[in-house]
Parts: sequence; C-alpha cells; structure tokens
Amino acid sequence: MGRISTGGKVAGLAAAALGGVVAHDLTQRQHAILRNFPVIGHFRYWVETVGPELRQYIVTSNDEERPFSRDQRRWVYASVPENALVAFALGVDMVNVGREAMLSIGCIQAQKCHTDHCPVGVATQNPRYTRGLDPTSKTQRLANYVLALRRDLLKVSEAVGVVHPGLLTADDIDILDGQRSAVPLRQLYGYEPGWGELSQGLTDDLVHVMAHLGEDQGEDDG
Repeated sequence: MGRISTGGKVAGLAAAALGGVVAHDLTQRQHAILRNFPVIGHFRYWVETVGPELRQYIVTSNDEERPFSRDQRRWVYASVPENALVAFALGVDMVNVGREAMLSIGCIQAQKCHTDHCPVGVATQNPRYTRGLDPTSKTQRLANYVLALRRDLLKVSEAVGVVHPGLLTADDIDILDGQRSAVPLRQLYGYEPGWGELSQGLTDDLVHVMAHLGEDQGEDDG
C-alpha cells in the first residue's frame, strides 16, 4: 500500500472539518441562515461584525445611510417600550408590534420580503428557505419578546403609580431635551386637561381586571 502524502492528510482533515461544520449547521436550530446556507452563512456574521469598520473607513460612515442609519434603526427598535408608553399616555387604546416581533424570530432585515426569497424563511412560502425556520424555538423567542415587552410596560406603569399603561396620562411622562432639560409630554403636544384619559368608569373596570389578573397570578405561583 502506498503512503499517503502530507498534502493528502491535510486535505482529508480539511474535508472532515468542513463536513463537520456542514452537519452542525444543518442540524442546529438557533440560526436559520446557517441551516439554509451551511458554511457560507458564517461569512454573513463575520461581515456584520466588521461592517461598521468597512463603512467608516472604506465606504461611508454609518450615519450617512438614508433615510435612517442602521444605528438609528437599532435605537428605534430597542425603544419600543418607551414609544408605546408615550402612545398610551397620549390616549391610544392599543399598540401593534410588527418589525420587532419579526426580529425576535430571526429577521435579518435583508429587505427581501416582497420577493418570496427571505433568506431566513420569515417572510416567504418558498420551501428552500422556510426549512431554516424552526417553529418550536422561534415561537418561544416570540413569546419571550412579548412577555418582556409587557413586563417593561407594566413596570414603568407601576413606577408611576398605576396598574396598567392605559392609565398613564400626558402628565406622567417627560421627554428629555438634550442632557439636562426635559419637556412635559402635555406641553410638547399641546394637550388640554383630560385629553387621552379614560373615563372614571373605564378606569374602574381596568383596575378591576388587573386586580383579578394579579389574584390569578398569585394562585398560579402558589
């Protein structure tokens, strides 16, 4: 039997390592992009890591993207609880969450929603891409996001002294203006007293509902 050359051994080890990476990518359930694009999907995460440096020193600064820079978009997505609190204080009955919920199940903002070629399987019916979306783990992530958002809204409401964000008023929130000054929400939007507030009957009903939910939660914990 002939001896295997050093080059052959190296090539064999490289092929085995590559095969291991492919097997791992196809079986893992955390990243849809890796399940759909084994091996090459890792480059996406690498590019995301070095992206800010490339934009700053080679292409353009991260703040020159239009209409909003990526940093601005990330700030907005992270500020959903604050925006929702402002909306409730101004009198909305409910808030809808769209993009943030999609991000929680793996959206990477590829801007392919209208093409049926979403690479992570979120906004497509194409089996080529939906196979990367694991419903079991993604439903749990979405539930975690919704529960965390609800928790944040209730915590701020409790700090103000009400049991539900729907009871917040324009007097309860100040908008920071720079580093050291703030403007009351009522003043900023020119709200008259009573605007956006629930009637006493609806307030009593909401307090009653929240009290029962608290009792039910206490029984479950017990």
